[in-house]
Amino acid sequence: MTWAWPPIGRVGALRPLGMAREWTRAGHEVHVLTGPGDRGGEYSPDLEARGSESGARVHRAEAPGIPHPATLLAAAEQPLQALVARPVPRWRQIAAQWKTFPDAQRSWIEPARRLGLRLHAETPFDAAWSTSPPESAHYVARGLAVTGVPWVADFRDQWSDYLLGRWDPVSRFVIDRVTRRLVARAAGVTAATEGVSESIRRASGREVSLVRNGFDPAPRAAPCPRERVLGYFGRVDPLSQHPERLWAPLRALRARGEPWRAEFFLAPGGGGGARFEPPADLRDVVTLFPPLPHPEALEAMGRMTALLVLAWETRGGETSVAGKLYEYVGSGRPVLVLAPKSFEARRLVEDTRTGLGAWEEAEIAEALRQVEGFVPSAEGRDGLSRARAAQRLLELLLSSSHTEAR
Repeated sequence: MTWAWPPIGRVGALRPLGMAREWTRAGHEVHVLTGPGDRGGEYSPDLEARGSESGARVHRAEAPGIPHPATLLAAAEQPLQALVARPVPRWRQIAAQWKTFPDAQRSWIEPARRLGLRLHAETPFDAAWSTSPPESAHYVARGLAVTGVPWVADFRDQWSDYLLGRWDPVSRFVIDRVTRRLVARAAGVTAATEGVSESIRRASGREVSLVRNGFDPAPRAAPCPRERVLGYFGRVDPLSQHPERLWAPLRALRARGEPWRAEFFLAPGGGGGARFEPPADLRDVVTLFPPLPHPEALEAMGRMTALLVLAWETRGGETSVAGKLYEYVGSGRPVLVLAPKSFEARRLVEDTRTGLGAWEEAEIAEALRQVEGFVPSAEGRDGLSRARAAQRLLELLLSSSHTEAR
């Protein structure tokens, strides 16, 4: 059960896509229960071929409460400046979140639950896996679990502690109690990062197994990557991520006669927009490009000297590990994570020897010099593959299934 499935979801769809593909290859019959696919999320039509290649049987449920695309496009065309210029009071943000709780996709819960029960009656399922966000996927799965199907609930992000959520302490307390009740029927609970695992463990009182994201098969990296070019792919949240941390190090290296280029392939989204303006003196070396189709983006990653991850500088941001980090690792190029040492993304690339971390100005400049000749660890890279993660999750599903049977 996942709302994030092509053509909706983009980064969020990669985890269920990869799991479905690997489980099908392992000889299992995989069914995907998802939403209508024409609204309710970030469009990713470039991933539709991968949905077909996964071998999964896709079943779509209606979501009667979500407006059709024409209504959404008009709202999405508001410029970032207009959104920032009209700040919404905190109490209204909290009230708006409760109005659509558990999430804006909630109208698919009942149609999807009925569809899941009908499919189960026709071909009984051995196990169920739901992955969030949105959390409504878990409500759909719980409807199937009441029939006795072993269910594993997977969290890609926190819930009450979600770093982009605007919850107050009382709301977080209530959501934690909701989490505990919701997953009480789950045979197992998994999460994609250590930070998410700890948050869900605290909220639910359940043991949470860490099953990281991973990279899918990628084009072979260019034998001679471009010299001193730092690549960034995806969105930049204008309120929580700060590419300007690069400006002073870029100036310092240029003054030393070691100039770098920084190329940003910016996806839409991230709090209303992804664009930013490089300083006038760096516009010849900092370039902004529109997003590339996914296959082209993977090829472009392989041609970079190094690939950039920006910390989420907000409450809970230290637990974030961007999905693109795994794609970066899969490209075979070193990863540069601009974050303090305590941030999980930085610890991950340093522990697996697939990249470097840096935070202060001088540290970033030195990391750029070091990353130029950095060779990622083959062993560390292999440990972050989607195939490895899918095998780990499959073992948990089968274990849960056997436990429920006993």
